[in-house]
Amino acid sequence: MTVNFALSLSFEGIELLHRVQRGWRRIGRAEVASETLDADLAELRQKGEELAPDGFFTKLIIPLDQIKYTAIDSTLTTQADIDAELEGATPYPLDELVVDCERFGGRTHIAAVARETLKEAEAFSAAHGFNPVAFVAVPEPFTFQKEVFFGPTEMMP
Repeated sequence: MTVNFALSLSFEGIELLHRVQRGWRRIGRAEVASETLDADLAELRQKGEELAPDGFFTKLIIPLDQIKYTAIDSTLTTQADIDAELEGATPYPLDELVVDCERFGGRTHIAAVARETLKEAEAFSAAHGFNPVAFVAVPEPFTFQKEVFFGPTEMMP
């Protein structure tokens, strides 16, 4: 399933993006501190729904400050190596993390996020009608060559 909308989440603002031929176009932004946040999000959702009459679904872009990025100087890594790299690197035990990795350029690039963060993002976006189907992140520079993927949401159709 190609998802044509993304909801970029941060503590400052929430942006709705629409896939276009050469990337992504910003549809609008809602400021988190706004007294009319619920109405602002409803307006964003409505704009998205108007652009997608056959079904409006979003992928959730998790903020960089919620992700632990690290790397191992080898592409010949195992899951045990990745676990060892993450052990103690976040306030969460390994079983409470969701991890993506990519082996590229002589390194294993690792991105980890707390399951709790993903659940909160899904609950928030679902409550506002954004129909989230997947969790992603924009990689830090010189790390992943692709979008970081943390998997489908629980409500993925």
